[in-house]
Amino acid sequence: MTSEQDLTRATALRRIKKHAFSEVLEPLGFEPLGTTTWCRGAGELSHGINLEANWGSRQVKWGVLCPETVPMVWGDYEKQAAKDPVSYAVLGDLTKWQGYDAVMPWFDLPDRVSPQQLETIIDGLRADISWYATWMEQFDTRRALLDYLLQNREPEDPRGFLMPSSLPMKLRVAAALAVLDRDPTAGTLVEEAAVASEPWGPDVRIDQLRSNARAANLIQ
Repeated sequence: MTSEQDLTRATALRRIKKHAFSEVLEPLGFEPLGTTTWCRGAGELSHGINLEANWGSRQVKWGVLCPETVPMVWGDYEKQAAKDPVSYAVLGDLTKWQGYDAVMPWFDLPDRVSPQQLETIIDGLRADISWYATWMEQFDTRRALLDYLLQNREPEDPRGFLMPSSLPMKLRVAAALAVLDRDPTAGTLVEEAAVASEPWGPDVRIDQLRSNARAANLIQ
């Protein structure tokens, strides 16, 4: 039997956005973008946190953002990235790292939600979102992110993030960041990214990397 105090899914979702997202993120410098995304400028980069619906469940998705890299990393998706920047992050999707396990990695919202259920969800999300937002503060320059990514060159990065966990994608991101910075290592990284990506076949994103590096006089 449904309690009169139970909330509808829509009401619960509004409270989650307000109490778990807005109340945590806006004091940390984030601003809403649409109804499910919050972004914060951070020097040369920006940070994003998103409430994503996935197969009936919902989860927090986070990312370090650098819109200028989108054509080199993702391809011709600049319009999509402007609307949904977290999905086109250069580092993101962290759920487990440095001993931190997400309290609320995902959650379901049934048709009716009890106050106790909602409180548990909000408390867990607040803890996770605060941690993600604080952890991303270390990335305010392209160089800082580039150095972090290249700390590990294993085929699959074991540090816990999903993007860019594979070495070919990681090298592509690193090369894109280096090209934007006109870093002396850019040419080498572009060629490393090209070699690592060869098993995937011809790739217009590698062509774009080379084109941008050539335009910046970083390669011949």
